[in-house]
Amino acid sequence: MANSGIRELHELLLQLDKNRNALTNGPRRVAAAQNAVSQQEQEIDATKQTLVNQQKDADQKNLQFKMNQQKVIDQKAKLNLCKNNNEYEILMRAIDGELKQNDKIEEEYLGLLEQIDGTKAKVGRSEEHTSELQSHLNLVCRLLLEKK
Repeated sequence: MANSGIRELHELLLQLDKNRNALTNGPRRVAAAQNAVSQQEQEIDATKQTLVNQQKDADQKNLQFKMNQQKVIDQKAKLNLCKNNNEYEILMRAIDGELKQNDKIEEEYLGLLEQIDGTKAKVGRSEEHTSELQSHLNLVCRLLLEKK
């Protein structure tokens, strides 16, 4: 009978030691989880800034494309005003150059749009990961509170 009481006391002391260790490690686990969430949020902010910059670049390319298109339209209108074949050929070469430049700009613009799509997907994945980290942090905090 005395042995069972001592054994029960020993088990209680072991459980108490285990709970004290858990309480001691709890704040470190919470701090680590908070740090992970904070780092992930910083990465999201940096990725969103990259997205903003990519969108600005794409808008500039689109504007440049539209301006070149207008140049082509203006030059085509001048074709009817040419006084000789030489002027006509010069304008046709200029139009051809603008059209080639527009093809290049359009290709760059489409590449930027693909980058934007990739960055948007990355932001979405990062936000999901942050949500998972936040859930883990909440779980750690809840478990810590239950042990107190």
